[in-house]
Amino acid sequence: MMGLVEHRLEVQKIDEEILRLIQKRMALAEKIYRDKAALGLSISDPDQEALVLSRAVDMATELGLDPGSIKSIFRILIDMSLQKQHGLHGEDNLP
Repeated sequence: MMGLVEHRLEVQKIDEEILRLIQKRMALAEKIYRDKAALGLSISDPDQEALVLSRAVDMATELGLDPGSIKSIFRILIDMSLQKQHGLHGEDNLP
């Protein structure tokens, strides 16, 4: 039977996996920026953002997770990607 220490170590491993996946997502944001630039597209794509959020909420519901919280997490991920793309474009991200 696993105890508290073991459970916390397992959570730590999962957190590390999540961070690695976020890193991979951010690397893809750079590739997506380059594709958008090559096609002359805007960095912002509200339709795609809505699609990503909708997929996340649907999957959260299927998995029994709180859709509102998952939507917030994915909004942050989208914002991180947009910030990265604006940075690549040479735009100042300061308010």
